[in-house]
Formats: sequence, structure tokens, C-alpha cells
Amino acid sequence: MPIYNETIINAPIAIFLGAGASQSLGKPLMGEFITRLEQQDALKNTYLFRTITAKQRDLEFLLEELEQWANKDYFTLAVPQKDGPPCFRE
Repeated sequence: MPIYNETIINAPIAIFLGAGASQSLGKPLMGEFITRLEQQDALKNTYLFRTITAKQRDLEFLLEELEQWANKDYFTLAVPQKDGPPCFRE
């Protein structure tokens, strides 16, 4: 099964849409996603979320920063504890 669409590949015209092209359809832009996330109780008061979004109000930036943070050795080696700070695997 091919992973491309033959009709699209052979089309005489190609249209490239930029960021924001779906805004007229009522879809939020990257910054608007951040505004929506700020309304979520689980996120709006977290230091990490507020710090990242203060630097750049963009959903893609937020996701990239969170991914980098989650891949840190100290985070991936941490074992959460019920009470107190995490323990680390050797």
C-alpha cells in the first residue's frame, strides 16, 4: 500500500498554506492554544508552564521545551516517592 496519494502527486497545481491558514475555519493559532491552556486549572499555576510560556507564547515552543526537559537524565532516572523528593536509580 503506497504512503502517498497518486492524485495529489500528479496534480498540476500545488497549494502551500502558511501558519494561520485554518484560522478562518475557527481553529486557534499557536498563541491562542496557550491562552486556552492557561484556563486549565492543572496548568495555569504550575511554575514550569508559566516560565516556558512567559518566554514564548507558542504551542510548538512549549511542546519542544517540555520534550527537552522530560528527556533530561535526572528526570528519566528519577523514581517518584509517595512523600518527599524522588530517589534516583544508579
